[in-house]
Amino acid sequence: MGGGGVFHLVALLALGVALLAVAGDLLVSGAGRLAARLGLRPIVVAALITGIAASVSTLIVVSLAGLGGHEELAAAGLAGANIVNLTVVLGVGGLVAELRISSALLPRQALLSTAAVTIFALTLLG
Repeated sequence: MGGGGVFHLVALLALGVALLAVAGDLLVSGAGRLAARLGLRPIVVAALITGIAASVSTLIVVSLAGLGGHEELAAAGLAGANIVNLTVVLGVGGLVAELRISSALLPRQALLSTAAVTIFALTLLG
């Protein structure tokens, strides 16, 4: 590939990054306006945007793996992404502020987590 081809690819990459930045800014400002109209706190909007942004790439990769006949890879990617997301959120949250957990919630959360893992395992064994 000649120098013109590389320049073309770099220009397209720069354009893509610029468009991504503009789209991200529009998304955040639009979500902020919507949250204000609905009376939501900004932290709720930030958490939703972060969650969606973190999940979209996983959804694409897992979907492509599943459609490509690599079901085991799709399941591993899904499980791994959930484990990493959970531990990163709790870890960063614990670094930023003290995490207070009601002892009354622990049995319920343990039951829900166990049920979710069991359903996921039964689906895989299906």
